[in-house]
Amino acid sequence: MNKSVLISCLAVILAFGVGYGSVMLIGRHDNAPSSGASATEGTEENGVLSLKNMTEGIAVTSSSFYPDNNSLFNKLNLIQYGIGKGIFSDKSLTSELEAAIRELEQLGYYYDYINKTFIENNGAVYGAKADERGPIGGGDGYKDIITKGTYTCYDDNTFYDAAGKAKEGDVIFIRGDAVIDLSDMKITDYPTLQLKPGVTIASNRGQNGAAGGKLIFSLHLSTMFKTHNNVRITGLVLQGSDAATHEGEESYVSTLGIIAQGAGVEIDNCEISGFNGAAISATVGDIYIHHCYIHHCRGENQGAGIQITKAAVRAEYNLFSNCRNAIKLSGAPAGSLVAENNVEAGNSLEEVICIKSGSISSALDSSVKQTASTVVIRNNTILGKSLPYTISSIPENELTVENNIFSLPEASYPTGLLYGTSELMQTLKPYYTIRSNVFDILSPAAYTYCTADPGARPAAGAESDKG
Repeated sequence: MNKSVLISCLAVILAFGVGYGSVMLIGRHDNAPSSGASATEGTEENGVLSLKNMTEGIAVTSSSFYPDNNSLFNKLNLIQYGIGKGIFSDKSLTSELEAAIRELEQLGYYYDYINKTFIENNGAVYGAKADERGPIGGGDGYKDIITKGTYTCYDDNTFYDAAGKAKEGDVIFIRGDAVIDLSDMKITDYPTLQLKPGVTIASNRGQNGAAGGKLIFSLHLSTMFKTHNNVRITGLVLQGSDAATHEGEESYVSTLGIIAQGAGVEIDNCEISGFNGAAISATVGDIYIHHCYIHHCRGENQGAGIQITKAAVRAEYNLFSNCRNAIKLSGAPAGSLVAENNVEAGNSLEEVICIKSGSISSALDSSVKQTASTVVIRNNTILGKSLPYTISSIPENELTVENNIFSLPEASYPTGLLYGTSELMQTLKPYYTIRSNVFDILSPAAYTYCTADPGARPAAGAESDKG
């Protein structure tokens, strides 16, 4: 990036401020290697497995920002001063502007580990690895981008007209340069916008670096969209208006991005942020959520990236940042979760995956409440210090936690929350699979744990099967 381009970017930032979503910064950072880069795989010496980090290039495509304004303005003012005094070389100015972009994006540890989200060793993969469809979080490099539709929308009126007319098989396309404010018309004429069965609503997020058409939502409303069977939402930017944590506040207006309900619902390659209740609330049906960037959903006692009640959800290749919980499952016994190849950026306020107790006693142990039918947590990378997940209840059919990467050493996490109490594990041992999870991203070591004795531990750096 040459100096004139950098100064132009800076001028835009300083001229228009850093309010929510007022600046668009997209593209690959210089420190991210190109896709397909590799590193030395793990080796085994004297019976000790040593896992070496692989590399992966991922671009973050984003146009909704919720920075610490004071910190960002201080950084930008310093950059402006340096430009005015002529003290920056091209390289140092690039570095300073990239630091400002990091402050703007609030992506935690993600860029520190952007090339270390997975490990390969002897044919096994640990952590989150992008697939052939594109990068984790979608955006630049995503392969399945829709670029035209049955209806093309560029403002509020054309969007609502298309939503009313579209029928099964139709595509409502939001132009990539469109910013559609849903607030006024939803209040007056369309309090609940339900996408009809078989309709696709799309924009071009990721096409040649495009951010995708943006739909903005008011705090005065509760839900942006509700789906029906076979609805697809792809390539959009959905921006709420409340990224606050509301810590200690008695009440606040709860907002949801999408209430996903119905069979065959797909949500992919979207950026969804700023909803204090949840970005996506999956209530019933089977919901597939993949390659999305979900962030800044932080309301107290809510604040989930994906909230699941009685739906069967598959969530994969998503990037989560600044959510109270990336995924929260409650509402036994019908719900289920398969979470694979997701990355948490390192700034969850509470446990990353929260499995809540239901109201029905488990058939396995009447003293313990049951939740969900199936919970699978596989090949995810958790970068933060929060608990990666908690076990507080019993899935009806299966609990599998395997081949994940957790950032801290295993001893840093409370054993009872990761593995359940000794008594619970004794009951559940035939039904639980907790194995081959890598702890300590700086000095990775893989552990298998499927025993009722939480006091037994493998030696550091070794992989041990205690089942």
